[in-house]
Amino acid sequence: SSGINAESQLLKRMLDTNKRVQEAACSAFATLEEEACTELLPYLQFILTTFLEAFKKYQHKSLLILYDAIGTLADSVGYHLNNTVRTYKLCSVSYILESLIIKC
Repeated sequence: SSGINAESQLLKRMLDTNKRVQEAACSAFATLEEEACTELLPYLQFILTTFLEAFKKYQHKSLLILYDAIGTLADSVGYHLNNTVRTYKLCSVSYILESLIIKC
């Protein structure tokens, strides 16, 4: 339960108005993703929704860290990411993921 709360708090901090807080939270969440791997599956919709909100707010360095967090999430949960995007019809996430693939 405390792990879920910590993840939730990190995600909330990713949407902070202070860019340094955004960067620190996003970077910390990427580290958590590497360790948690598929344990994140029940929370994917919440994570992706938070990432979408962050895309609206972030600029420059924070955005680069967010791209890294998305890549780490994809590495950690694999094909489940695509399934979640389809299941919850998160079209905006599909667009972002496609733009990431094109940029890479």
